[in-house]
This record gives sequence, structure tokens and C-alpha cells, in this order.
Amino acid sequence: MAPQPDSATPTAIYSVKNPALIGQKLRVAGRMMSYSDENGFIILEHKNAAVLVDVSLIIGPKSAWVNETYTTIMVAGYLDKSEDALPLPELPPYATAPDIDPHLVLNAILAVPVVDLDMDLWHGAIEELGKKISSD
Repeated sequence: MAPQPDSATPTAIYSVKNPALIGQKLRVAGRMMSYSDENGFIILEHKNAAVLVDVSLIIGPKSAWVNETYTTIMVAGYLDKSEDALPLPELPPYATAPDIDPHLVLNAILAVPVVDLDMDLWHGAIEELGKKISSD
């Protein structure tokens, strides 16, 4: 049997600022606030916390979701830290600026729209998973 790839750890967007997560394979979900076709970055947000996501290597002609502001997206990728602040995509004029660290970027290896995802249920499952891991 072929070796299985490492799974991505389900992570709340507000948790990506944890330095222990740098270099880790994470799975996050949130609403896409904006996309920059200049550098392939999106801003993924949930409850005013946000993460910069580099989708430049995974988008193609069938990736229509990059033009659908506020669609819910699930992303798996590796979290990296940059020495320099990265350019953030321009937010829609009606949007409130989220809490985002421009030095952190999630390099996406998979991004899919998940319009039916219940974000409260997603975050509840992440919290329960964290409790289970800490008690083991």
C-alpha cells in the first residue's frame, strides 16, 4: 500500500497567529473577502480574524470562485512566515478591515468552495478536537 500523505490539521482562522503552527499543514475555512490576480492572494476571514492565502499555484480556468466575494472556502496548505509584510488584496469598499498578520501566508495546496458549510459547527468541531488532543 502506498504511503498516505499527512493530513491537514483543522484550525480556526484566529489560531493561525500561533507561532507553533508555522510550517504545519493546516485546514481552514472562512469567507473569501477579496482576491488579487496580481499575486494570487486571497483574504480568508471569519468573525474579523483573517489569514492571507496564496492560491496562485492551484487556480485555473475553472476556479470561478475567486471572483465570488464572500463565498465560503475551505483551504488546506502550509503556513509560512515572511520577513517582509506581504501585499494584501484590496478589500471591497463596504468591508471592515479584519485582523490579519501580513507576514503570515497559507500556501494553498487545495481550495474548494463549501457553500453549505456550517461555520459554527466547523469551529465547534475544532474546539472539541483540541480538547480531545489536550486530554490525551
